[in-house]
Amino acid sequence: MGTVRHFQPTDIIPVADLFQKVFRRGAQRSSPSLQSYFEKLYFSHPSYDESMSSLVYVDEKNNVRGFIGGLSTEFEFKKRKVTALVAGSHMVDPDLKDPIAGALLLREFTSGPQDFTYTDTANSISIELWRAIGGDLLFPYSTQWVYPLRPGYLFNVRLKNHRGGDVLSWLSYPACRLVDVIHKRVLACASDENVCRLRGKELDANAMFNSFETFRNHRALFPSYGIKELNWRLSLAESKQKNGKLFKIAVFDKEKLQGWYLVYIRDGEEAHVLQLIAHPASLKHVLNHLFTTAQTHGCSAIHGDVDPKYLVQFRQAGCDDFHVGGMAMLHTQDPEIRNAILSGDAYISALEGERWTRLQADEF
Repeated sequence: MGTVRHFQPTDIIPVADLFQKVFRRGAQRSSPSLQSYFEKLYFSHPSYDESMSSLVYVDEKNNVRGFIGGLSTEFEFKKRKVTALVAGSHMVDPDLKDPIAGALLLREFTSGPQDFTYTDTANSISIELWRAIGGDLLFPYSTQWVYPLRPGYLFNVRLKNHRGGDVLSWLSYPACRLVDVIHKRVLACASDENVCRLRGKELDANAMFNSFETFRNHRALFPSYGIKELNWRLSLAESKQKNGKLFKIAVFDKEKLQGWYLVYIRDGEEAHVLQLIAHPASLKHVLNHLFTTAQTHGCSAIHGDVDPKYLVQFRQAGCDDFHVGGMAMLHTQDPEIRNAILSGDAYISALEGERWTRLQADEF
């Protein structure tokens, strides 16, 4: 049986090689760019603390055969600071004969000094490992909404991706185009008149940092970034390539901040929301501003995480096509934190998870 220890800089190459083997199913040797990214992500964190960091599983010959990535994030919970350790890239060498290596990694990972442990990228195997140590499946935080902007095009693309769908896609193209023309006119007629008076402004880390307090009172648990960590996180999020450019937009009504959104947009494709924060009364208007921005870039649809506390408001805004994304899991010994998250009284976006990193979907 092997052992679990903290991830060290000397482990970067074997861990990157393992990532390439497990998640990219390509050559077992990783690229220098992937190795460099592991170093940036896991060792350049402004508040790096080895006691709350990534772990590796090594065999009897001291070879790295497993890994679980850890990023610490501060939250405010009922006026006190708490720390979350976010898990990602949980992997074990498929050639390893030790059946409990993954479980040992997760058990050690959740036994640290953090107040709670969280992931938003669990798969069917890791879900069972989390449950075995007392973890909770957070189904509401695992659900995403879809808002179609060009439903005909979206249907046509998805039809084409099915086996034998090329011919059907070609035959249905004229009808899909007509659907999109009609849908665009319907959206124009039904657009929120308040959008006309709203003003969007480029959002930077300083503005986010200074505005978090405005929205914190609406939740028991809310992110509490330091300015250095926020700059670091946004810089790495902007380097993600798969989903296009990261737009960071603050929405104002006259001079009053209503909320903001961070969204990946690639012209003509589906947009992916990384974070959306708004006052409860302004949520619909901020969403409509987001829809207008995505429509300007010809996006076919917008994807975003369901906010459990405001599910009704999302449905009323037209975000009522739901599907399950990456599975979110929670482990904590604090019953108050557990109850707050399970009841939906916590704000946790993709920016607080792992999906903002390039390890999710990017090529290296």
